[in-house]
Amino acid sequence: MAMVKVRTQFKNRIHATLAKYAIVIDEVSDIFGKRGRHLICQAIQELPPETRQSVEEQLKLLDQVSGQIEQIEEHIREVVKETPMTQLIKSLPGVGIFWQS
Repeated sequence: MAMVKVRTQFKNRIHATLAKYAIVIDEVSDIFGKRGRHLICQAIQELPPETRQSVEEQLKLLDQVSGQIEQIEEHIREVVKETPMTQLIKSLPGVGIFWQS
């Protein structure tokens, strides 16, 4: 959960920086998806050099944190055994293995 919080903070900082410079990316619903990231890389070229470098570094850190989250989730899937009770609970709307923001 702590790593997901860190990932969310990076995303919020990037959103705030784009908003500060009136950069809107509305072609996609998730700007951090594959296509959205491509659009971000194009859009940040409009930023002042120092700000652009800061956003680029934040994107790198975001990728690192996301990779760590994937590794942690994979480890959890390997360690935690699925039982009939957990299968039943996961059948409820909004309940899954992981909660992400």
